[in-house]
Amino acid sequence: MAISQNKLRNVFAKLVDASPNKLTVTIDSENYCATKTNLSRAIRYSEYGISNDYTFSLIINEVDLIKIPEVDDLCTVKDVIYRIIGMEVDSVDISRRIDLGQRFA
Repeated sequence: MAISQNKLRNVFAKLVDASPNKLTVTIDSENYCATKTNLSRAIRYSEYGISNDYTFSLIINEVDLIKIPEVDDLCTVKDVIYRIIGMEVDSVDISRRIDLGQRFA
């Protein structure tokens, strides 16, 4: 029996809520709950020439996003402004990983 996408979204939302890395972030004047994670900088961004710019990533529930952010949009986390340098949606459209870098690169 397959698990419905709504059930997966509910489970994911509970995981974000329970995460010790839970943050409130602001993108385009909207607040979202997210969890903080890190990628391997060398693997992920060295081929694009911005590995020194990468700071950390956020994982946000896809359906919570009022507007899909774009690369170079700004994101505020704990009063620090970061630039979105990349994004990826998971294979079942439940979460979106947003990679953040320095505001001015």
